[in-house]
Amino acid sequence: MSLETISESTFLLTELRYTLGQLAVQTMGLDSETRQMPLCSGRSVDQILSEMIDRETGFQKSCAELLGTTPPVASDNVGAAIPLSSEDVGASAVHRFEQLRTATIELLEGHDSWPPALLADVKEQAAADRRETTAIAECRRAYLDATHGEHLQKPLTTPSEDPSA
Repeated sequence: MSLETISESTFLLTELRYTLGQLAVQTMGLDSETRQMPLCSGRSVDQILSEMIDRETGFQKSCAELLGTTPPVASDNVGAAIPLSSEDVGASAVHRFEQLRTATIELLEGHDSWPPALLADVKEQAAADRRETTAIAECRRAYLDATHGEHLQKPLTTPSEDPSA
């Protein structure tokens, strides 16, 4: 078996993509009303996403500056890295973040070598993503506990009973 290593930039791009997957999983099935409930220590999923969008916009500008280029323009024409299947996708903060992140990934992929300052920025962004997606997961858990709590405490399977015993 051969063990190949990947570059730090390749690993970090994977981390940025991973955030899209996490958001897709953690927001799946949450309608717009639920995403607006303040279930996350007084914040809602949409508030967290709004903060992520603001941070991503600043992150894109920083990346572009460090790479000596212009920030990408995220639009509906940008192919989503992980398409979501929600009835209100076009208007959702999840969709907006996905557009921005996809444009950021495309910007970063277009450059073979990253300066050390860019590597540091991407690491910081990935760490912030992990904190925020964890917060969203806690929101989802709070919502499920409040609405389906008794079902979450039951095991998925019951031990088989032996009628002869």
